[in-house]
Amino acid sequence: MKKGFLFIANGRVVPEKQELSLSPIKTGSFEAPSLYAANRLGLKLYMGINRVYADQLKGLDYDIKFYNQHIYRNIFGFKDIVIGYRNLCRFLDSHPDVEVIHCNTPIGGVLGRLCGHKYGKTVIYTAHGFHFFKGAPFVNRTLFKWIEEWMAHYTDAIITINEEDYEAAQKMHLKSGGKVYYVPGVGVDIKSYENVAVDKVLKFKELGIPENARVGIVVGDLNDNKNVKTIVRALSKTQEYFHVIICGLGPNETSLKKLAEDLKVEHRVHFLGFRKDVKELYAVSDMFLFASKREGLPRSTMEAMCMGLPCIVSRIRGNVDLVDEKLGGYLLAPSDFDGYADAINRVLNDYRLAQNMGAYNKSKVERFSIDVVREQMVEVFSDVIYGKY
Repeated sequence: MKKGFLFIANGRVVPEKQELSLSPIKTGSFEAPSLYAANRLGLKLYMGINRVYADQLKGLDYDIKFYNQHIYRNIFGFKDIVIGYRNLCRFLDSHPDVEVIHCNTPIGGVLGRLCGHKYGKTVIYTAHGFHFFKGAPFVNRTLFKWIEEWMAHYTDAIITINEEDYEAAQKMHLKSGGKVYYVPGVGVDIKSYENVAVDKVLKFKELGIPENARVGIVVGDLNDNKNVKTIVRALSKTQEYFHVIICGLGPNETSLKKLAEDLKVEHRVHFLGFRKDVKELYAVSDMFLFASKREGLPRSTMEAMCMGLPCIVSRIRGNVDLVDEKLGGYLLAPSDFDGYADAINRVLNDYRLAQNMGAYNKSKVERFSIDVVREQMVEVFSDVIYGKY
């Protein structure tokens, strides 16, 4: 009988209609490398999902059996956490063939390791960005760090996606024989960013951007962590012909629009909300802008690199793994809007510099491709489960 392999991770709260849906499930980019590796090794696939009738659902990419995990992102949702724990225990009781649990994200990571310890399973945990990063708040560097260190005792393998977390994980005490691995994220599909066709004149007209404008693009949720206010403040110190397009939704949208009005740059900031044409928007942009305070390995930065854009980003974990200073762009303190403005102006005023940075990024991002990540995950799983590497 095949060994069972279970993938779990935090999920978003979905509308009731989606929660009750019986539509087949397509593998997302987040879980894709893990399921690919497990399937390649001949494991029977199981996956947690936040759907009421999960056990009736079918997978579009693989033969996967689902269960209703009830695992969400709110670390203070104690009732949901208890339900998630009970659901996982019931699932493991009824599926003794599951021998390996790959748990991800904070809550999924804790529940997966607690239940893995209880039922004697092999447990793999991927840290998509420890909460006790350099410069983190005191509670992150104490309570959250303590939790991660304690949970490590129940872990056979920790997979990290950036160098800072890799170094931190190596200091933890895993189960006897446990190992720490580095895999560069979940991978990006580089081929899908090749030959993106777009009419720049028509796209600018659609967005209300002057035909002769130069453009920086921001992609991400509009919240405190993504820190888009630094970009808006920097805009006031750049050339009048420079515009910024912002793709994303979030609680800070109103305050960001007010800030743009106060700085008298509202005509140069374009809030586009959720977009399905992000690749086209990258294609008509001159540079990528990102001032986030905390990341694991930011996908948006990798996407911009795939499109050959200079990247002006925050000097934080993840970004420093991706962007090489002055070769692929500039790394700045998240709040340094003067520094962002200066970097933007440098890229605007030096065409050759911008072209060289874009070409460098396009070459470097190849090591973060989905194909590379999948093969590395196969090696890690083979080592942990079968001891073959």
